[in-house]
Amino acid sequence: MLNLINDFRKIPVLRVLFPFLAGILFFHFTGGSLTSTASALSAVVLIILLVSVFLVFGVMASQFESFLDPFIILFTIPLSLIGVIALYLITGETYSLLTAVGLVMLAGIIVNNGIVFVDYTNLLRKRGRSIHDAVIEAGGNRLRPILMTTLTTILALIPMAFFPGEGAELVAPIGKSVVGGLAVGALLTLFFIPVMYAVFNRMAEKRTIKKERKKEQRRQLRRELRQQENALEGGQA
Repeated sequence: MLNLINDFRKIPVLRVLFPFLAGILFFHFTGGSLTSTASALSAVVLIILLVSVFLVFGVMASQFESFLDPFIILFTIPLSLIGVIALYLITGETYSLLTAVGLVMLAGIIVNNGIVFVDYTNLLRKRGRSIHDAVIEAGGNRLRPILMTTLTTILALIPMAFFPGEGAELVAPIGKSVVGGLAVGALLTLFFIPVMYAVFNRMAEKRTIKKERKKEQRRQLRRELRQQENALEGGQA
């Protein structure tokens, strides 16, 4: 039996999980408190959530070749938390560790709506639209795809979130987190993300215009200095 356990511990994944699972079993069978273990699990899930948000930001930054657009899209994550909190208040249930697992899933799903909107808005701006016109046209044209993808995900997760059954207490918190976050986050995304896009991009355009003016002023000064030098050389000659 000990040899079998040692063989399993040689597997890389189990080598990491074995001390963690052993600690949980120790607290359970010895009658000790699981408070420290629950705190450790909460910290691990929080770290996983932060890492997942960072990875999502990295992928979007590489695709958009910009840090501004992914930063705007990440605003959909705190918006989705409003729906999660509201759903748990309505149902009267308490938050659990599995709720945090659902938040990790939600962080990767909710950004899809922002990606669809921002990508199409950038396409319209490349075609010559102004920021105001591009945002309005993108909001109208991308409304249907965003609602379709959101509704299909929500409807698919409703049985897991609300229907009773064997093992439902384990998967229901995950489903409720995703359903509540998507329902409210998608609606707020349609109004909030266009505003954030317009505000940040106008600020970026103003900074770009200021830089161009400074460059033009420097070029003008260099031309004037060259003309003065040429005039002095001609006078001496």
